[in-house]
Amino acid sequence: MLQRRTDGARGDLLVQIDPRPYEVELATCEAQMGKDQAALNNARVDLTRYQNVGGRKTRFRSSSCHTAGAGQHRMKATIKSDDAQIQSAKLTSLTADHPAPISQPRGRACACVDPGKIGSCLG
Repeated sequence: MLQRRTDGARGDLLVQIDPRPYEVELATCEAQMGKDQAALNNARVDLTRYQNVGGRKTRFRSSSCHTAGAGQHRMKATIKSDDAQIQSAKLTSLTADHPAPISQPRGRACACVDPGKIGSCLG
């Protein structure tokens, strides 16, 4: 626990936010990306299947190819979104530790933190 009127040097760890919620968010995003990649693979298989149905063009083949192609494009966009969410979650998890920007008494820097809720002051 932080002790008041203890001098701290620049770069000393003042506050550490509990990283577990960020780690859960990252794991959730990675799981969603795995599900979406599986759906993209299914869309690719469907498109290949419908492109290979018979040698002649039929109304069924044409509409099925368009639908499967659109599904494939939709899943590619979803995976890009998943990747952005993963990068955001990784960035957020890096901000769990807050070092002192300058040398100062540590007690003043952490007076507003309620230890035990989402973070704790270190000292």
